[in-house]
Amino acid sequence: MKRLLVSLFIFAFVVQAGAAQKKSMKSYSGEPFRHNWAVSASLGLGMPVGDFGNSQVGNAGTGGIANLQGEYFIDDRFSLGFEISRGMLNDDTDNNLKNRVNNFQATGRYLVPMDGRVRPYGKFNMGLSTITYRDENVAGGGTLTHTSDPGLSLGFGGGALWRMAKSWSLNGGLGYHVAFLSGSEVANTGSDVGYNPAYFSLDLGASFFFGR
Repeated sequence: MKRLLVSLFIFAFVVQAGAAQKKSMKSYSGEPFRHNWAVSASLGLGMPVGDFGNSQVGNAGTGGIANLQGEYFIDDRFSLGFEISRGMLNDDTDNNLKNRVNNFQATGRYLVPMDGRVRPYGKFNMGLSTITYRDENVAGGGTLTHTSDPGLSLGFGGGALWRMAKSWSLNGGLGYHVAFLSGSEVANTGSDVGYNPAYFSLDLGASFFFGR
C-alpha cells in the first residue's frame, strides 16, 4: 500500500510538471539564474530500497525527508552548492525504533536551457553521511540513541524549478540516495551498520534567490 501511494505521488508530480510547462511557454526575460545565490528548502517522502527496506536487515518503512541547500549559479545552467538533508524512516514494524540518515554533501545542478518559467534539472550530490538509530521504548521509559561513523554517500536526482518571480521559485524532484556505511561502526555498540542505507525520494519545496 505504501509503495502504491508513493507511485501515485510520482505520477501526479510528472503530470503537474508537464501541465505547468505548457502554461508557461513564453520566455522569462533575461538570465534569471546567472550569478544568483539561492537558498532552497523542501520536504517529501522517502522509500527505502535494498537491504535498508529488507525485513531481515534494515526493516525501514516509508517515511519523510527534509532538505536544506545553498547554491551559487555560475551561469544560467550550472550551479554549485552544499546540501544538508535527512531521511527519516521508522522501523516498518515498531514505531518506537527510528532510522535517521544524515547527509552532508556538496551538490551540482544542471538546468536544461529552454524557454518558459519551468526549467527541468539534473542533480548530483557527494559527501559524507551517518545513520542514527533511536529507540524510544527503553526500559523505564527512556530513549537510547546511537550514531554510526561517517561514510561516503552519493545522490542522484532530477526535477523542475518553476520560477514564480525573480526572487523565488517552486521546486519538485525525484532522487536516489545511498550511504556506504556497511563497514561503519555504530557508537557504543561494538558492531557495524552491516548494510548501505539507500532510499528513493519525492520532494516539493521552494527556492529564494539573491543577487543580480
